[in-house]
Amino acid sequence: LAFLAEQVIRQDSPWVKVDAWLKKCRGKKLALKPIRERSLDIFGDEKALDRVVGLTPFKLGQINLATLGCFYVPEPIPWKPGPPGSRRFSGLCVENATSFDTLCRFNSETGCWAFVAYGRGNQFVSMTDGLISVVKEYGHDQVQYFGDADHEGIEIVARAEKKLNEAGISIRLDHRLYHLLLSVGREQSSKTGGDLSPVAARLLADADLIVLLDMFSRHQRIAQEWACLDVLRAKMP
Repeated sequence: LAFLAEQVIRQDSPWVKVDAWLKKCRGKKLALKPIRERSLDIFGDEKALDRVVGLTPFKLGQINLATLGCFYVPEPIPWKPGPPGSRRFSGLCVENATSFDTLCRFNSETGCWAFVAYGRGNQFVSMTDGLISVVKEYGHDQVQYFGDADHEGIEIVARAEKKLNEAGISIRLDHRLYHLLLSVGREQSSKTGGDLSPVAARLLADADLIVLLDMFSRHQRIAQEWACLDVLRAKMP
């Protein structure tokens, strides 16, 4: 930890334990471990290293996980592969659990998507690492998304886009499913509405869903559950 040489380090600093552990391991070949298992080796606390990697030396690249012989394990995302022949299509990530189950069943019949993944509602941003792993397993660089046709639902996708883009993956709203909602669903009041962020507005434009802007301005929404299995079977191309 040469970068610490000119700094005053308190004895309760986590770097003291990191430095001691590295000196103990000097000359040894480290077996790669998940970050939380390595954290136990260094601190006796499985979450301590999670906090340390957020400190400035990690952000500046002065030290990295490889130095400590460990790797980050992303939060796994529930997903179900499509039937044979569907791998050439994009995968689909779905906001809510009910629609995830419905679209998994529909996809097993039709093979519209390579896979269907569960985005876990407003926790979607924290699930992107797991989604990236699935998308890359298929060798894809794009994934579709479907959720409620509401202001916050689109903003959730917008917040996740940056992290996906950094991994070389683009995300698009599944225009077929959202247009299906517009054709069969009923509007209801929403807790959120008004103007969208520029990224969210672009996502709507790319999916030809500018019509939703008027609904959002009126603080209205359409629940994704209107796209039930009977409707999907009858109306999806």
